Amino acid sequence: MKYSKSTLAVLISYSLVFCPHGSQAQTEERPLIRATSYPAAEFEAFAEAQGHTTLSQHLDHARPGKEMEQRLIRALEKAQTTWLSGSLEQARSQFKEVARLVLEADWRESQREAIHYSILRLAQTATLPTEKEEWLKKAIASFPDLLPDDSLFPPPLLEAYRTLRQRELKFAKSYTPQEHFPDHRLLLINGKRYVLTPALRIRLPQAVFRVTALSDSHPPLSEKLSLQQLQVFKIAAQAIADGECHSPGLVKLPTTIKSADIAFNSQCLRSSTPQGWRTDSDSRESFALDSPASGLTLASPAPVTVSSSKKHWLWIGLTTLTAGAIYVIAKNQNSRESGEPKVQPVHRQGFE
Repeated sequence: MKYSKSTLAVLISYSLVFCPHGSQAQTEERPLIRATSYPAAEFEAFAEAQGHTTLSQHLDHARPGKEMEQRLIRALEKAQTTWLSGSLEQARSQFKEVARLVLEADWRESQREAIHYSILRLAQTATLPTEKEEWLKKAIASFPDLLPDDSLFPPPLLEAYRTLRQRELKFAKSYTPQEHFPDHRLLLINGKRYVLTPALRIRLPQAVFRVTALSDSHPPLSEKLSLQQLQVFKIAAQAIADGECHSPGLVKLPTTIKSADIAFNSQCLRSSTPQGWRTDSDSRESFALDSPASGLTLASPAPVTVSSSKKHWLWIGLTTLTAGAIYVIAKNQNSRESGEPKVQPVHRQGFE
């Protein structure tokens, strides 16, 4: 996939990478969480019919977070400014700062392209053939689905990139992610978004990846894993909410969520905050439970917040894990994607 023309503007003008858009709205939104007693297919159909934003959609829209967006903006602004001014060594130093951000957040598409672009600038300005090849390999391994725009780089570099990419991807391995993330709905690999299905196969080169899995019923997870680690990674995570409508279990929301609606079935939504269950005054209807002492209510569909519970990692012959966080959304990508609240099943194989 080549850079889009709108993305080229982003690459040249840092002000287009980020615009303070709807981060507050995202913070105020109350996503819908699936209790484990509610079948996933029924839950998804219900959420779509009622116009609810599910937890996985909410977290997907909220990435990579305002702090990381601004960090990328600053580094890219400095790099592009010095590049256009002809200060080659200063530009290289700043492009390296951008390149270091590859695995630091779940970047959206234009941001992935900006980082890919920066890595290729480093390859273009490398003084030694070995260094040039190292940067080209990094660009290919980090973003195997991206292709440089031939209007931005000289033909010799583009030819070297194509030759090396073909060689590197020849040895890519097929990966079936759903068996490793059975409780999750979306998978992000270096920001590339996949909908988890049994049919999904992803071909990945030898590299270390930032892997983020998003669920409507389980806490999000984000780890940096090599291809070998990814192929054997397993997770055993406690669900956010379980039990039945009249006897719900405890809920522990993710730290970024202030309140959420928990769906036990199409007729039972319960409102929860980090402090516990509460009556949802914003709901259109509410019905007292059979047990008056419980202080719990039934509510008709209305957006509320989200909860996440403690992670328990299960490794097969592996070691360290690094927790990640997901915050707020990037404007120019939100404008492309916010019009698609429904998560469409996608099957990908190989590289675009």
